[in-house]
Amino acid sequence: MERLRARLEAAGAGSGIRWVPPPNLHLTVWFLGEVSDARTAAVLEALTPPLRVPAFSLHLRGFGAFPPAGAPRVLWMGVASGLPELAQAHDEIGARLQPWGFPPEGRAYSAHLTIARIKDPSTRSARSGLDPSTRSARSGLDPSTRSARSGLDPSTRSARSGLDPSTRSARSGLDPSTRSARSGQAATGRGHTTIRAVLKELSADAGACRVEALTVFRSRTSPRGAEYEPLLRVPLS
Repeated sequence: MERLRARLEAAGAGSGIRWVPPPNLHLTVWFLGEVSDARTAAVLEALTPPLRVPAFSLHLRGFGAFPPAGAPRVLWMGVASGLPELAQAHDEIGARLQPWGFPPEGRAYSAHLTIARIKDPSTRSARSGLDPSTRSARSGLDPSTRSARSGLDPSTRSARSGLDPSTRSARSGLDPSTRSARSGQAATGRGHTTIRAVLKELSADAGACRVEALTVFRSRTSPRGAEYEPLLRVPLS
């Protein structure tokens, strides 16, 4: 992970990446989401018996990103071995949780180790020139709406071509904050390309480890980031 971080920073693509601290690295088998205190005891009781999954070897290898195309939002390491056992554990946990109001996930289980998350600086740059009230008012607009309002369509520009020269001159160029926002978007696009190129060219092999149990964690947010509290150790058979 440190090699990837150093390589991205050397390539000028390290800004905006929030790396997961090593103590917080974990591979999610099932994400429970918000669980009320009233249901916590019942959920832990349902997960207490050993899983009908044999102990196995987990091997992490290779880098990747979500989504698979466009601007990366999550950087991860892939699972080279242990996928069938992880999928089996995922299915058994889901069956245990379903009676307690946890519906089956609507997509296939994708095992990966999240190592970093990326915030899109183009959004921050585009809004940096707006006053606070305008930023608040526009925060609910979808990207296509923001894009549509950022510039005039060709027919509108044509209709305004009859303005006097001084007015045309004043409107012919964007103000500095808008030019800065657009130049930031172009730089961000190059950054996305650089990140994907580095992920593709840099090899990664974290080795293998023996998995004999799964742990149920409670996640809490704090000014220092996420904090994980172990609640239950679920042995494998």
